[in-house]
Amino acid sequence: ALRTLKKLEDPFAPKKSTEDKLLPPFVDMVNYINEQANSRMKTQNKFIVGNHALPFNPAAYGEMLMYLRMCLAYESGVEPMLESTSAMQEQAPVISKCVRKLMQQNPSDKGPISIYLKIIQQLLFSIGGAPAMYCLLEIVAVAKDRLAPQFIKQLDWLKSFMSNSREDMREFAAQLYAIVVANACSPKNQRDIINSLINSVTNQALEGQHGSMLALAYIIGEIFRSQKIGLDAATSVFSKIDKPLQDSIVKAVVKISNMLDNSQSVLSGGACAALGEIGRSGPIPLPDETKDKKPSKLSVVQNLIKKVQSTKENSKVREKAAISLGQLCIGDLNFAHHHAVIHGILESAQPKQIELQFTLGDSLASAALGPVSPDARDMWTCTAEEFKAPADAAEKSQVDHVINLLLTKYTQSPNPHVRQASCIWLLSVAKSCGSHPVTQAKLMDIQQAFMRLLADNDEITQDIASKGLGVVYENCSEEERKGLVSSLVETLTGTQRKTQQVTGDTKLFDEGSIGKAPDGSSLSTYKELCSIASDLNQPDLVYKFMHLANHNALWNSKKGAAFGFSTIAAQAGEQLAPYLHKIVPKQIGRAS
Repeated sequence: ALRTLKKLEDPFAPKKSTEDKLLPPFVDMVNYINEQANSRMKTQNKFIVGNHALPFNPAAYGEMLMYLRMCLAYESGVEPMLESTSAMQEQAPVISKCVRKLMQQNPSDKGPISIYLKIIQQLLFSIGGAPAMYCLLEIVAVAKDRLAPQFIKQLDWLKSFMSNSREDMREFAAQLYAIVVANACSPKNQRDIINSLINSVTNQALEGQHGSMLALAYIIGEIFRSQKIGLDAATSVFSKIDKPLQDSIVKAVVKISNMLDNSQSVLSGGACAALGEIGRSGPIPLPDETKDKKPSKLSVVQNLIKKVQSTKENSKVREKAAISLGQLCIGDLNFAHHHAVIHGILESAQPKQIELQFTLGDSLASAALGPVSPDARDMWTCTAEEFKAPADAAEKSQVDHVINLLLTKYTQSPNPHVRQASCIWLLSVAKSCGSHPVTQAKLMDIQQAFMRLLADNDEITQDIASKGLGVVYENCSEEERKGLVSSLVETLTGTQRKTQQVTGDTKLFDEGSIGKAPDGSSLSTYKELCSIASDLNQPDLVYKFMHLANHNALWNSKKGAAFGFSTIAAQAGEQLAPYLHKIVPKQIGRAS
């Protein structure tokens, strides 16, 4: 089933034609599998797994379930994506509309959604498996008001999966458990369940502690989002919750905050993820600051920044801490430590940490947007385009502050690692905040920053900068696009030369590329080159070094421009056509 379809260009684009269908209708397929299953269960062809009987081989039945998920996605108008659960969840809001329509057309126990649920539960009861648990989570989450009440009597069964040895299984089970508790239980029952989970965070085995902690976060997040419906900006989400339930929520958040320092990376990372989930859903119910060692919003922010910047910390924990930092700025309209989060992220550039820098870039974009970030929405039922931020949320965003810092300080740093990281961050911010009025007003400045980074010595920085130019091009007006193409052409043809400001710490050569000083020290920065020239009593060496550096910079500029050219060429073929007779001969000449 995973290899049935070839990937289309745009996974979210509506189907172009109904004539040549790639997949059968979901209703027809689920009914056919159900008929065959009922028939086989009456024969000796059924499979016995423990105390449960399945109509088909367990592995084959699992593949049938994933095929049905593909049919459901296709019927919803999107191309099925099974590469990862995150890719599948992106399609959930579109699938939600289709599921509701099918349930409205046939709400009985013999309806297609009820049969689909039965197949999923058969698999989970017999063999388990994260894919089946994800499918159950998805189908309940996209129609929680209709389906969550059906699972109240199965809460203990769902909770058993929260101690599973697989982390993804625990996460899916915890989220499904939370959806049922938050949408189908009374406030009193919610309070009792939260108190029970608080005890489980301490008293269970490692996996059970992790699952309980995630369940607490998802329950609180669901409650916060449900209370936001119809809420005016002046009213606190927390004030709408019953006082006894408030007290339990505060205890849970304090418990999770204390787990940040746990020596087990699973629990420490789980605490990071849990606080982020709560933070994107509403204000974390902790004081802004405390004089003692009790958890506060400030102590949480400081702890997360410390984890992100620590090279000794587990890499997964660092990434989860980075994501959490950005999410803390989303759910709280009056978050007092917004700037502390932004500056903590911007001071986290480290060498050889490309994946972390991309995560930090996404987190920085979330922090920049703040309450207007679409990450505040219910990911299962609302698309990013459908999301509507609170009325006064726009004035709380920090997009202007973040872009100014990136353009004036970090992308112009003499440290190559900082330039590389800031290039990645600027790309993330430009992509996530492209339609924001501040970004639109600064597109030309962002373009100049990426053009400057095209001339960097580092090929990764050049490649990222070229992708950044592609993002800028997508968001530009027609006139601005012509200017961008013209600037790239001038660099490629040698009619435009970039000047670089040189300081003592400016790195002119990669370390080791021109040897080392007699004492073994490196020769790469302007200051180090001046020092060796002075020691040798040959000041003219500085000019020779600078000549080499200038030649190297010119080559990098043209090589970087070529990166940018390839990115823009895919989008601006017609605009580039008049320049090809100038560009191609020069590039062939250099290659030969």
